[in-house]
Amino acid sequence: MQPLYAVDFDVSSTRGDSFDVLGRLREHLAAWLNSPPSGGPTAADLVVAGEALLAAKPPGREQRQVRWWVEAGDDAQALRVRLSHPVESGAQFVTQVTMAKVADQVSLRVMMGQEIPSGWLAPIQDPSLYRPNVLGRVCGDEALGLRTLSQLVTGRFEPIRQSEQVAVLAESLAAPTRLPTLLLQPRDESAWQLARRASSQLVGLAQVVTLNYATSRALSRELPELQVPDGGALLVWPDLRLSHPRYSRPEIRLEGMVEHWMRTLAELSVLARGSDRGWDAARQSARATAARRAAAQVEEARRLGDAAAERAALEQRVRELEESVSEWEGLAVSEAARADENISKAADAAKFEEDATRWRKLYEQERASSGSPSAPVDPWESIPDLQKGVSAPTYRALEEASEGRIVFTPNAERSWKSDQYRFHEEMTEQLVLLAKAAADLYEQSPTSMPYLDEWFSTQHGLKVATSDLTIKKNPRMRYATYGGAQHDTLPHVKVRDGVAHSDCGRIHFALDPDNRRFVVDHVGVKKY
Repeated sequence: MQPLYAVDFDVSSTRGDSFDVLGRLREHLAAWLNSPPSGGPTAADLVVAGEALLAAKPPGREQRQVRWWVEAGDDAQALRVRLSHPVESGAQFVTQVTMAKVADQVSLRVMMGQEIPSGWLAPIQDPSLYRPNVLGRVCGDEALGLRTLSQLVTGRFEPIRQSEQVAVLAESLAAPTRLPTLLLQPRDESAWQLARRASSQLVGLAQVVTLNYATSRALSRELPELQVPDGGALLVWPDLRLSHPRYSRPEIRLEGMVEHWMRTLAELSVLARGSDRGWDAARQSARATAARRAAAQVEEARRLGDAAAERAALEQRVRELEESVSEWEGLAVSEAARADENISKAADAAKFEEDATRWRKLYEQERASSGSPSAPVDPWESIPDLQKGVSAPTYRALEEASEGRIVFTPNAERSWKSDQYRFHEEMTEQLVLLAKAAADLYEQSPTSMPYLDEWFSTQHGLKVATSDLTIKKNPRMRYATYGGAQHDTLPHVKVRDGVAHSDCGRIHFALDPDNRRFVVDHVGVKKY
């Protein structure tokens, strides 16, 4: 089999040591093989070796074939299931699942690959890869805990919404023994859907983490080499010294991004995951157990003087040894072939890297000689910080970057000019978050407005309150006039809370649905 994808997990129980982890995995395997219902093996059938034909999936194609093997010794046992079906290229697409228990440790390994007909010389395109549904079943089982490289695997993304969480993330990213990490900064619902799909499909290949503007900036301060594009993504390799692929906001909107990441990571997983250690350990344990049993039978036959029984025991042992030799020879051949393939890939990679470096230098020389303009600057990256008493440059830059989705009243400038709020950079970050929230909110259709309290917090890391009893009773503090209309500025962003009044910052704004924008009327210390 030509391997295309490989993931390994350590599996444990969340319900105590008495829980039968291996039995639960067999149940998931049986449910996967019988979806749709096809008369496939039950969990009880998977205790001994067998094979079966399953219904085509989808209907109308050729039937799928499943075979399974069991190895068991005194200190290890394993089940291997191999599901295959033909694909349009003429090859057989194979999904192979191994569950093993060595001592008290349970492991799960899933591989996908293809078998190419012997003697074919024509090139065969690699098939599209999607996470096997059996992994979705296992990840969704609350009774099981999965880990890869000591990292918890859930099939869900990890949201980093508050700056206080960034230090833990930075420490995790700096660890060399971890999965690749896909950092996403979603700015709209399609990007959140991408995060959900990527975390589900890339389970065991990469961890998916979502950031907002504030946590993305905090991470870049902790690890300057990690700059997540605004609204885009960054694929972070375990070695931070490497170049990490960046994807802009328009790029992650393209069809097939998850499939692109799957192809990239799956090819690397085949090189990194190595052999099926759980299966190998179970086979060795089974052979050692058989050898001890045969030796005991021979010894007993000799003690009883039963030459026929002794001869039968020795013949059985010879057959077992011959099978073992055959298996080891087959393994040696396959490993040699895999080594040759890896050497070839390494040579190709070196050549491609050399070519890429050469073309990059030529491109940069051409750009320098022709005086080509540099790449456009992201307006969100050039927002000036508020200065003491000076807010106009910041406000105008935010209005321009948001394309008018946020505006500032003259009172917003007066409030900052007369204010003594001392955390200028933090207030600027909160204004940027609010401006991005305005841009994202009004990009949606009017019929799909979210629940704002939760939306501000989960998607933009803003602490927004939509009511205040004191201001609610005071029309002069509550209402503002802008653009010939009266606006309710009761909603406000809390910039620090539960601190001294001079450090308690507020941004009061109104939602202006008619003009699809936010109107900001106060920036500074809490009004009362």
